[in-house]
Amino acid sequence: MHNLLPGSFVFWKKKRFVVEDLVGFDEVIVRRDTGTKKFVAPVSEVTQVAEAKSSRFIHAENADQWRDAVDVFRLLRPLLEKESHCKTAADVDAVAKQLGLSRSTVYNYIAQWKASEKLSTFMRKERTDKGSVRLMPAVVKILEEVIQDFYATAERPSPTATYDEIKYRCTKANLPAPGKTTVVKFLDRQSKRKMHAKRYGTREARHKYEPIHGHFPGADFPLAVVQIDHTPMDMIVLDENREPWMRPILTIVIDVCTRMLLGFCITMEKPGHLNCALALVHGMLPKDEFIKKHNLTQPWPIHGKPRKVFVDNAKEFRGSALKRGCEQHDIILENRPKGLPQYAGHVERAFRSFMQALHRIPGTTFSNTIQKAKYDSKKRAIMTLEECEEWFTIFITYRYHHKLHSETGYPPIKLYQRYILGDDEVPGIGLPAPMPNADTLLWDFLQPFERVISPMGVEIDCIHYFDNVLRPWVNAVDPEDRKRNRKFIFTRDPRDISRIRFYDPDLREHFFIPYRDRTRPPISIWELEAVKRELKLDPNRQVDEAVLFEGYERMRNREDASAKATTKERQNRSRRKTAQKLASQRPAHDPHSPSEQPSNPSLQGNDWADKADDVPDFDIETM
Repeated sequence: MHNLLPGSFVFWKKKRFVVEDLVGFDEVIVRRDTGTKKFVAPVSEVTQVAEAKSSRFIHAENADQWRDAVDVFRLLRPLLEKESHCKTAADVDAVAKQLGLSRSTVYNYIAQWKASEKLSTFMRKERTDKGSVRLMPAVVKILEEVIQDFYATAERPSPTATYDEIKYRCTKANLPAPGKTTVVKFLDRQSKRKMHAKRYGTREARHKYEPIHGHFPGADFPLAVVQIDHTPMDMIVLDENREPWMRPILTIVIDVCTRMLLGFCITMEKPGHLNCALALVHGMLPKDEFIKKHNLTQPWPIHGKPRKVFVDNAKEFRGSALKRGCEQHDIILENRPKGLPQYAGHVERAFRSFMQALHRIPGTTFSNTIQKAKYDSKKRAIMTLEECEEWFTIFITYRYHHKLHSETGYPPIKLYQRYILGDDEVPGIGLPAPMPNADTLLWDFLQPFERVISPMGVEIDCIHYFDNVLRPWVNAVDPEDRKRNRKFIFTRDPRDISRIRFYDPDLREHFFIPYRDRTRPPISIWELEAVKRELKLDPNRQVDEAVLFEGYERMRNREDASAKATTKERQNRSRRKTAQKLASQRPAHDPHSPSEQPSNPSLQGNDWADKADDVPDFDIETM
């Protein structure tokens, strides 16, 4: 996928269009690729046309040429939009002067654009043999061997000594020796950082070739690099009965270039792969409906697939779920290196800015016991989890994104706008392309399971699932080992394990598989684990599906009957309501239909949108 720029091909209302222009963050002007009539299309409704992999402009090495092509297009655009009889030689000469080209070249550009209407028309053509060395394969092999075992060593021989060694080995092998200039060019083609590391050491290479401390490498445009992390929020939230509960966990995804908050998730669960998935998916999807859902008017325009996600070394970031989801969507997942200051701090400083605002809300726990002193956080708590999430949404969209950042010199949303739409100094990179299959995107980042399909269906954690779509695969044989049964890939949402997602390798399609016994109530994985712990106390009871759900019913009745439930029991009640809510939102008539669009837990109730001015002021720390 590529950013939406003038000249991009998109699908809208099942028809193919060409993007003519961008209208802010939310809309694009398009026209049919076979006509001239123009329309205004919401960005959230368009999808990109799949480009051939051979398209010249999609390769990373041509990024500079692509930007140059965009600049050429912008200068040529007034001429391209004029009818032929309206273009004068003076008009063409004026544009040619701006581009530093001849009049004939500009006319050629116009003709090529009319033929293809692709921005790649304006890209510089490269020689196909550029950088190649025309030598016999045996000579090339000698060059490569000498570079690896002679030049790239701690003794650091000079290029002249390297040339002498190559000439010696070629003579010994009765091969014509290449000229010294050819050898020098061959050396220049090697990775300078790799050669420096082998000759001078890794630390010296890092110091020489990595960016200066204080700048995050690669974070040169929006969504180039994002950071994700968790922290307990400095406040106590109330349960649904407005009794003091506990501190929620905040997970954020921050865009390093602009400091925009890409997405977030607030839960009562300890940090894990689900928190990461919810926050990352919330960031990747457009937030128009999310904002409307809470009756807010301030836009939250950032969305799209990040190129690289930096995480710390905690175990929840090392799991297979996040890694698998990133691989599936061509996102680079990297751990934050230790001891390198340019990689650290952005997300932590953002947390400090966010917590600073929370310290002015009743129920805050402050940052430490000295600040808290004798303040009774539980007694003064005023917000439920849903209200806390809604407050945080208002805080981000109305305050944080519009506050001047001392490091960048711009409010995050203004810097984002500058990079996306461009200005007199910076050409815009275009709007991020909407994510395809948004309704099921979350499932790509959930924990995968491999299971055999038996006549009883699929068993995961003592619970059976079945649907007719599994019948062709019952007791299927592994094609690579005929003595074993074939294993298939399943995923599940920990918040509601009443269904799992199955990938059919023949149809290359996903299907949702419900409980085999569909009378069972929807439950979460945490409730299931709690029931298992209870049942372990009785060693005489054999754990099976019927016993598990019987134990679940008993625990639920006990919690509902408690006048003042414990924190754990209240958490179980909250989990149960979440599972029931997710189950009720899915289409009842079609168990294979896509899941509901993932988003942060619902932020309902209250009139926070009318109280945006009550969100406390704060300072953004230097990042």
